[in-house]
Amino acid sequence: MSRQSRELKKQQERAKKYGCDGRCYWSTGMCPSVEICDETRVGEAIATAIGLITVLAMIAMVPIIVIGGAIMLIWSIFAG
Repeated sequence: MSRQSRELKKQQERAKKYGCDGRCYWSTGMCPSVEICDETRVGEAIATAIGLITVLAMIAMVPIIVIGGAIMLIWSIFAG
């Protein structure tokens, strides 16, 4: 069995199992069930974790920047 026929068989199995056309990604989008697809589950979980950590880091930096800006403003007013 060639590689193409194996991939076509996998694609047909995914199409039945997840209710889509069986392709995980294509040039203009992705399957709505890509996060539970066996071939992409780990990569999608890692991408989700990285995104979550990035958003949390950005949210955590806001008060630090505001407090630092307030300190610099007060310092510039009274140091001058």
